[in-house]
Amino acid sequence: MSTTPIASGSESGMTLIELLIAVAIVGILAAIGVPMYVGYLDQARAGEAQNNLRSIRLMQENWKSNNNTYYGPVACSANSLNALNTDLFEGKSELKGDNWQYCITAANATSFQAEAKAAAGSDWYRLDQNNRTFSNRHGVACNTGSCW
Repeated sequence: MSTTPIASGSESGMTLIELLIAVAIVGILAAIGVPMYVGYLDQARAGEAQNNLRSIRLMQENWKSNNNTYYGPVACSANSLNALNTDLFEGKSELKGDNWQYCITAANATSFQAEAKAAAGSDWYRLDQNNRTFSNRHGVACNTGSCW
């Protein structure tokens, strides 16, 4: 049985410096990627609220044409989504999502205001019968009527 000795200098493996460089590169990529991913999620949630408010507005116009008044008010709560889907959307489960609570804060024969409040946090979006938009996103309020 013969054994061949391992020549010095031909050992394989990573040095501590190489390992530290690899960890630093992964850390830099994570520092860039994670905030971008969180931003994409935030934009998607905002889009969900805005689109659902537009759907509420369309159904409000349909309700008014049938009943000569706008539907509501409906208080913001965990149950408001079910109430809106049952009554305003006539049993069709149109509004979905766990990120927002939807309500109709004011409604009469000539006007209404629908609102989406974040389930976690203080963000909100509003839409009225004239398609004017209002918002409070990350503590920055917009009351110009053309916010999103």
